[in-house]
Amino acid sequence: MRSHVEGARLKGARLSGAKLSRANLRNADLTAAGLEGAEARQADLRGARLDDTRLTSTQFQGANLEGVDLRNAVRRESANFEAANLRGINLEESGLYGSNGPYRRSEKRYLYDVPAGGALLMRADLSGANLRAATLANCNFEGAILRGADLRDAHLELSNLEGADLTDAKLSGATWTDYSTCAKGSVGQCRPTRPR
Repeated sequence: MRSHVEGARLKGARLSGAKLSRANLRNADLTAAGLEGAEARQADLRGARLDDTRLTSTQFQGANLEGVDLRNAVRRESANFEAANLRGINLEESGLYGSNGPYRRSEKRYLYDVPAGGALLMRADLSGANLRAATLANCNFEGAILRGADLRDAHLELSNLEGADLTDAKLSGATWTDYSTCAKGSVGQCRPTRPR
């Protein structure tokens, strides 16, 4: 059954491990809420307020977080955003992290080792996202859509960008997957500033 709590005031709520799959949480105030380990697959969180919200191990597969400001969310370790709508999100000077160790995708048949941690963003749509100066090292962006995303000065070291769509993405000054720095004016592809 789908929960309808659109516009709810859930400030400081303890929702660890909550079953929120397909919930309508549009415009909900989740400030300082604890969503650790919550299942929010295919939930609608557009317009939700997530300042100081704890997102450790939250399952956001297929969720709609379009335009959400995640800069002030805390404890984002191991959150799973596989196939989520993250169009226009704001992560400027922030980041997505993971604890040390291997990660597994939703289905056991896929294994992606992230020895130093990283977020799961396979097939996520990050079109137009503000990721400027964000820490996104060791993230799995396989098949993700990053069209027009602002990745200037972002840290993408050791991230998996296989099959990612970087059309019109701004990459000036980004630290690329191989630790090289993208040249000034790089758009859509990283042109290293130094020879390999």
